[in-house]
Parts: sequence; C-alpha cells; structure tokens
Amino acid sequence: MRSFSFSDDFTGIQTGFRTRVERTRANFPSLVKVCSEVIAFQWKIRNLFSMRVKEPGSGESPPHQQFIMIYFARNAIYLRAAFTLAQEGSTSPCYDVLRTVFETILRGYLFALAPDEAKLMYGYIKNALTSEQQKDLKRKAFFNFDYNLKRLWDDKDIDKINQVYRQLCRFSHPSVLGAELDWRYSKNSVKDCLRMTSSLSFGNIQVLMEGFPEYIKGEARDICRDALVMVRNELRFSPLFTPSSSEFQPRMEIQPSDIIFDGKSLLKNNI
Repeated sequence: MRSFSFSDDFTGIQTGFRTRVERTRANFPSLVKVCSEVIAFQWKIRNLFSMRVKEPGSGESPPHQQFIMIYFARNAIYLRAAFTLAQEGSTSPCYDVLRTVFETILRGYLFALAPDEAKLMYGYIKNALTSEQQKDLKRKAFFNFDYNLKRLWDDKDIDKINQVYRQLCRFSHPSVLGAELDWRYSKNSVKDCLRMTSSLSFGNIQVLMEGFPEYIKGEARDICRDALVMVRNELRFSPLFTPSSSEFQPRMEIQPSDIIFDGKSLLKNNI
C-alpha cells in the first residue's frame, strides 16, 4: 500500500499564512504594536498579582476573586490566540475566540459586583449547595450570557451591548455565512479583529481592577493605567465595559472617572 505524506503541503500552507502575517504588520503597524503590548501587559499584571493573591482554587481568597483571577488569566490566553488568528487573516475563528472572552468578561464583572453570586457558583463546583440554592442557581441560568447582560445593564443599553455580541457571533455557529471568508485575506476584517482584540483586552483589565481594588495601587495601578491609556489612544475612544444597572452603580469600586479619560464608551462607539 502506498503511503502518503502531506507534511510538505502543510508547510506550504503555513508559509502562506506567514506571508499574511507580514502583510498585516505592514498594513496596521500601530494597531499590531498595541495588541502585542497590551497582551504582554496582561501577562505582567497576572504575574504581579499572583505574588499578592492566593493561587486560584486554593480556597484562601474569596470565591469572587478566585473566579476573577482564573477568568483574567484564561482571557489573556484567548486574547493571545485571537491576536495570532487576526494577524494571519483567520478572522472567523478569531471572532469565535473573542466571543468567549466577551462572555467571560461579563461573568467576571457580575462576580466582582455581586460576590454572593460567586459564592453560589463556588458551592455548585464544590457540590455543597442546598436544594434551595440549586434551584436559585437554575433560576439564574448558571449565570449565562443573557442573565449577566440583563443583570449588568439597564434596558436602554442592552441592545447596544448585544450589537457587539452579535458581531462576534456571526461565524460561531454552523452556517454558510462567511464560509469562504478566510480563504482570502480581508483587510477590513483583519482590522476589525485587531481592534476588537485590543478592546476586549481593555475590558479584561477593567474587570480585574474592579475585582481587586485593594491591589490597584503603586506599580499595579501604573501598569493597568498605562495599558488602558495605550488602547484608548490607538482606538481614539475608551471601550468601557462599565455596567449601567442601577443595582450595581453604587457598588462599583472603580468608577469610569478613575480610569477613563474622554467620556466615551463601548456603548456609544463602534469598535
């Protein structure tokens, strides 16, 4: 029986994608630089926080902080992957990865502002809920995207947040929509993915700041602020993920005025 090897074919495919990466870096040098630096910032922030916060899962930090640290670190990995996909023009899978980041940011923000909800989820993971608590968790849909959205934002803002989410969901389900998109290089789609990657990096850092206000001091605050300012300057607006719900506004440790600079937000601007 004749054996076949496709390793040379795959090498050729990879060479083609590396050419696309070079093209992206030539087309969007500033945006690529910002994405790479804000992702590197998240690594540095995670390492800095890990020296101050007990290891997630250790049980020594409050449940909401354990979850937020896990979510932040996970999102950092996903954002690096999205950046890689965006540069090579694989925009459909990039949107799919960014959708997960977006959903995780909402869950993290809910737990930061409602620590009791994090305790409920923690109890579920530890198989320590009463029957009534289990019912409560089911009523809250295990804190899925729709529940978090309605809890975090007022009705007037939900449609605007959903517009961003729908953009990320366009290619996440089996569909002929965009089936041929990534076989060719789309400059506009690549740019959109890079901007979305930097915006969601902004949101990831913002949630961490809300969940750990006691640590946003000194070097950590400077690092966070530098990262956010860098993204803001590139996008020319601040992609705020600040909830607008009247339930949470009074509870927020980090107000928009503490970190943001021009009064503009994700709700008022297209990414």
